[in-house]
Amino acid sequence: MQIVLIGNPTRDRIVRDGKIVNTLGGTVLYAGLFLARSGIPVSIVGKGDKEMLAWIESRGIGSEHFILSHRVAAFENYYGLTGRKQQAQPGSNIDCSEVPHTAYRASGILVGAVLMEVDPRIIISPRSGLLMVDAQGFIRILEDDGRVALRFNPALEEAISGCDILKADGHEAEAITGTNDVRESARRLYQMGPRIVIITLAARGCGIFDGHRWIRIRAPELHVADPTGAGDVFDAAFLAEYLRAEDVITAGCCGTVAASLSVAGLGTAAVPSAGQVRQVIRDRYRADHMVVVERLIG
Repeated sequence: MQIVLIGNPTRDRIVRDGKIVNTLGGTVLYAGLFLARSGIPVSIVGKGDKEMLAWIESRGIGSEHFILSHRVAAFENYYGLTGRKQQAQPGSNIDCSEVPHTAYRASGILVGAVLMEVDPRIIISPRSGLLMVDAQGFIRILEDDGRVALRFNPALEEAISGCDILKADGHEAEAITGTNDVRESARRLYQMGPRIVIITLAARGCGIFDGHRWIRIRAPELHVADPTGAGDVFDAAFLAEYLRAEDVITAGCCGTVAASLSVAGLGTAAVPSAGQVRQVIRDRYRADHMVVVERLIG
């Protein structure tokens, strides 16, 4: 199994419960760390500075297609009583011509854009493996004051239509489809092209729609120190397990538990391995209690 991650790392400032943490982040770093810790060959196609490159290489993540750039993405994540507020600045764009042909021959590709930096033509290019898209980086826009807002963008339609697996959180799914009914939102997203639609619901777990079934997976009750990156870890764990087992429910359980474990520390500190996830599933996570399957025709 070989997985390629496409997107830029970020410089993150996390503010929560009076604590401030400055760290590196972004979908590709959180996902890459999970995969590397799980012994799964992984590489990143993206752009960033020398510190980011050193971080990637020191974690055993392939960097042969990582391009140095002085323009890096930065996010401030402020967690308060009303939820998360974000401010950001964009990094460098990743053009279709900068993705090597070898990436399209990988078992799996995860497109983890953070702020509209990934050319959507990458997603519709011919490939031999599965391609998963995290919707967040295709619908985030910057207001004049740098605040991050969610808004449907025409580029997202191309991204959704070209992927095999689409993941969005509840707010992102509502921004795309116009409804806060997660089942209906999943149905509408599915009709746009992907074979599998995942809507993550924070501490409530996730819902998965495969065209026939609405699969509701509840999250285990674990301590939450910092929710940053949980969805990125979900992406990596789901994709890796789906490539291994070819089973949506098994992959969904792994993604949900991995995301839950990842929030126990600040930044990337608590990102688990697949082995740790399977141990929790064996010891504490009974699928017959945590999974509900309903018939739901697309």
